[in-house]
Amino acid sequence: MSHTVKRKLPDIEMPAEFSTHTIGAINRIEERPNVMGIMYFRNGFLQLTTVPETLSHILTSKLPPMTSAFRRAISEIDVLDELLAFRIETNSMEIIVTGNTKNQAMKIISNLLKNFHDEWLVRTTASLNEINPIVDRIMEDESVEGVIMTNQEGEPILTNINLMNATNYGIAMRRLGAITQASIKDLDPFDEVLILRVTTKKLEIMTAPHSEFNVIVMQHSRIKSKHKNK
Repeated sequence: MSHTVKRKLPDIEMPAEFSTHTIGAINRIEERPNVMGIMYFRNGFLQLTTVPETLSHILTSKLPPMTSAFRRAISEIDVLDELLAFRIETNSMEIIVTGNTKNQAMKIISNLLKNFHDEWLVRTTASLNEINPIVDRIMEDESVEGVIMTNQEGEPILTNINLMNATNYGIAMRRLGAITQASIKDLDPFDEVLILRVTTKKLEIMTAPHSEFNVIVMQHSRIKSKHKNK
């Protein structure tokens, strides 16, 4: 996928609500060679972007409704939970969206260096015959709360958690995976989603979307775990 050169921060007026600390953090992120750009939304409207223009236009129309869909899905599963962030990893880029109901910030990183656990999760979609031992190994991690494997409709066909919860998460993540995959195809018809991560106040959910099935791993939230360790 070809991109034009990203815009430079010195040429862009910063939003008035940005503190000196926030501006400094943005500058440090922008200096990283693999960062393609940052976008900042307020109340669903774009306020700042350093992303190449063509890509920025597409993301401006895709990200606000996508964020709303993620937030709504988490609320439908658990009214006491709340979306904190989500991350989309594709063959060619990574999109991170984080923020609250009024403010969303986003950065896009290309040339991904995925860690071993990410590669492991992607490989779980390679063969149905290999899924059982892999699920067993994933479950050995103390932070893992549950594993769900779903069919094309998002219905659980393999899980170690309550069936009702597995169904709710399975259908929601299947729907979000389809929305995300369609948006990525609009950006680049030859790209595809490898890993979709959703971080809430209670859980970190990872899914490896597949045309025939989904593999979903749910972990305790790192924020929650840190508080417990203290």
